[in-house]
Amino acid sequence: MPPHATTSSSSTTSKPKSDWVETETGNKVSRRSQLHGTQHITLGGRCVIHPTVCIRGDLVRPPPSSSSDPPTSTTKSKGPLTSVSLGKYTILNPG
Repeated sequence: MPPHATTSSSSTTSKPKSDWVETETGNKVSRRSQLHGTQHITLGGRCVIHPTVCIRGDLVRPPPSSSSDPPTSTTKSKGPLTSVSLGKYTILNPG
């Protein structure tokens, strides 16, 4: 047996770490992709995001202000802002 081989039973029962993460809705995201601001990214289901793809959800544009609102008034957000929304069966490749 080679000197670097191990015979521990824990190495045979552990699942090898995949290069892909699969979500409950069937989205497949590469571990080598870059997702920034994930709270602002919505995946429609069955999306595939390939390695080296970069999605910037942290670049959120504030909602446009209404001309009837005075400039000093503050408006409350009506839910989370989404900067990136992907539909069903979307594939993102680099290139």
